[in-house]
Amino acid sequence: MKRVTKILVSVLAIMCFGFVLSACKPKIESAQVKNGTLETTIAKGEELDTSKTIVIVNYSDNSTKEVESKDLTFGEIDINIVGTQKLKITFEDYSFEVPIKVVATEADVSTITSLNSRLLNEFNANKSVREDNKEMEFIDRTQILQVGDDNPFNFRLFASGIDGAGVRRTNITRVRTNVKIEEKQGSNYVELTGDNLNSIVEIDTVNTTLDFKENAIGKTYRVTVSAVNVDEDYLEEGGATTSFTTELQVVDGYNVYNAKDLSLYDNVHSSYDAIKPTTQDVKALILQDNIIITKDDVRKDAFWSESSPNYSGSLSNYTDQTVIGSPIDTADDGIYHRTLADGETFNFLGNYFTIDAKSFPKMVLEFANPDHGVNVKESGYMTAHLSLFYNDALASNPNASTVNWSNIHFVGNGELNAKPENSGAIILSKAKVVNFNATNNITHYFYITNFFIYEEDLKADQGNNVLLNCKAFKSYQTLIYTWGVKNLKIVNCELRDAGGPVMIADHCKQDDNDTTGTTGYTSSIDIIESILESKVTGKEPWFTVYGADSLFGQLTMADQLFTGIDPITGKPNGLPQNPVTMTAGYANDNGTLVPKVNFVAVLKSGSNQGLTTKRIKGYIRVFETQLDYDKFYSAENPEKTTYGLDMTNIMMVDRVFNDPTESIYFESSKSGGYINSNVGTNKDVTMQADDKVNGLYAGIAEGMKEAGVTVTPTQEQFASLNFEQKKDEIAQMIQGISASGLPVANKIGFLGKIYERAKNKAFKEISGWDNALTQVEIDGEIARLTALKENEKEQSKIEKIDARIKELQGLTALSEEEALKWKTTNLVNAVASIVPDASYADGKYSNIYIYNGMGAMIQMYPKTNA
Repeated sequence: MKRVTKILVSVLAIMCFGFVLSACKPKIESAQVKNGTLETTIAKGEELDTSKTIVIVNYSDNSTKEVESKDLTFGEIDINIVGTQKLKITFEDYSFEVPIKVVATEADVSTITSLNSRLLNEFNANKSVREDNKEMEFIDRTQILQVGDDNPFNFRLFASGIDGAGVRRTNITRVRTNVKIEEKQGSNYVELTGDNLNSIVEIDTVNTTLDFKENAIGKTYRVTVSAVNVDEDYLEEGGATTSFTTELQVVDGYNVYNAKDLSLYDNVHSSYDAIKPTTQDVKALILQDNIIITKDDVRKDAFWSESSPNYSGSLSNYTDQTVIGSPIDTADDGIYHRTLADGETFNFLGNYFTIDAKSFPKMVLEFANPDHGVNVKESGYMTAHLSLFYNDALASNPNASTVNWSNIHFVGNGELNAKPENSGAIILSKAKVVNFNATNNITHYFYITNFFIYEEDLKADQGNNVLLNCKAFKSYQTLIYTWGVKNLKIVNCELRDAGGPVMIADHCKQDDNDTTGTTGYTSSIDIIESILESKVTGKEPWFTVYGADSLFGQLTMADQLFTGIDPITGKPNGLPQNPVTMTAGYANDNGTLVPKVNFVAVLKSGSNQGLTTKRIKGYIRVFETQLDYDKFYSAENPEKTTYGLDMTNIMMVDRVFNDPTESIYFESSKSGGYINSNVGTNKDVTMQADDKVNGLYAGIAEGMKEAGVTVTPTQEQFASLNFEQKKDEIAQMIQGISASGLPVANKIGFLGKIYERAKNKAFKEISGWDNALTQVEIDGEIARLTALKENEKEQSKIEKIDARIKELQGLTALSEEEALKWKTTNLVNAVASIVPDASYADGKYSNIYIYNGMGAMIQMYPKTNA
């Protein structure tokens, strides 16, 4: 009896164990075919190939599994009936249906009545003028169709025809065609036939594909395609034709028709090997259709799973979103990652088609700070680092590598609103070491659009980036981010609408003890003939997450500096009244009107994701015209055509850092004139230009009279001149002193006095003055400082005196003649650099220098138009 009981207990235990296993096994909740693994449109009579089908199975525990065709069961469809049929696919005990479209072929009609190319229709529509939506209108709409030589080019034909019963059939495929190809030679097109034709292309006249050969690369062709089976008595009314003609240019690259083809962009991750349509490493990708990117189209290891490195169940404590299946945030990788070889050029050519990632899942955890997760209920935000495309090369490569993108519309998976989940949207592109050129692209709805990385020493031909004729809109954080950038030019671009400023530029990888901004890697940005607009209220998530809300409040309060009106009393505040304001309009915030500011740029330290207090360098310069840019950088005759947000401007940055009142300085982008937020207390505002030159003239004229040198022009003559003429006259006075009959030593002393006066009256420093000293001057200055030191008791001042004496002792003295020459040259150049009419409110932009080491740029508006 005991033995029987034991057996029964064992059986029951086994049964219970099996029940537990069954109960614990996750349930299949849904399934779908992985994009690109099953053809869903076939021609009538064509066998449906299911051998490469992969099904994504989704389980109740949020896990997924890819199932290959060998483990699937497929139902049957009738391939001889035109129309949409349902293919049943079964895995284990779960079944679902996929619509399969069976389309007619030429064999089903007696004549073709129209012939069209979907590809050309979409190509021409995408590049057209868009009166309905200017954001979607490409700036340059002149590019002809580009075609790769690595795989066949498909026009994606569709036709209509009349069958034997007189019934019109549409969407006909496999239409026999005649194809004529003409090569552009000079300004003429010459038809190719025989061996000349066969040497450049292989033509499939049934599927109308053109497989170009290497001989065709770089050449332009005119292609005419016409249907063979045409009865003109049955042609459709309304202008339908049975032929079309297009120009195209052949390039060395692969034609992309779906997301599977797009996987060829990546040459880093082996997890793409099973997806790629070819094993060859292509030199370019050319879009021939709109591409939708979903989770199922890319490598599986880009998403969190229980087998992911660094995964643990505790990660779910940091977010109220589902971790499993969400993208893994990472700073140095992308969904598609291309590492370029030494000297390689890779081209991404769009043909005005779209890459759409709006259905791509968002991240929920930050890579470096997993405790920073998206929390919708508690308004928790993350900082996203993962990019859709990551481009890099080795800085040690002898030759520069280049990535070129052109004529592509990109759509991201974010939105421009305050929802926490959108802080997990993806970045479009990152570029490191490579030269990245983006031409004539349009982007919408990314976390950040373009991200540039400069964190190691580069050669002169590396790290040079250009955005030309590009449009970017509605980025969640900012449109352009530079983690240092050696050289970025933004030319004729339109950058609008972000959750923060239009661009954020970092000085990255500084030493912790760097107090001068001389270590690390800076951002150097030139912007030419471009629209920069991000009108924000300071209440957007970027400002609160990164601690910029208080700064924004300070800026809006400082608007009184420009209007001359106290914002509280409404009365004049005693400052110069300029009819401009930084207010770009108003937004309704729960019934209250709050001012909007066009926040163009922030220049900051990269030592933290938020705003920091550290001295930095770098610049952002905005040029209204290409001519202004050319003049500014002219090697022969440079001209100061703009004042950018320039942390290399030692005079201005020193002034800000040494200001005990911790003022914020506002500088005009036009003239360099400035004012600060404590001007009512310290009266530190740019002197008017006439005051500068008048005071300088008076001092020189007084000294000339004392020395017995003729004063020209007279005071009355000088007063009648305009500003530029006054500067010229002062320069001639200085040169006249140098050429006078005074002893050389007297001339040197005279010019030295002018220098001391000019430092206070006209300019703050003269570059290279220490290199124009005689031994007598050096010894005299050392003696003066030594005497000063003996009477000084404050240790910090004694140390400064010692440092200056040490500098002087290390100088190389010049002869009197050499010193006179260089002093004259330095003074004349300094006079020429005096800013005319240096108003702090006469520029389109105001450059803002903040006492904690950060800079910003905002746009100014006429007060009546704000």
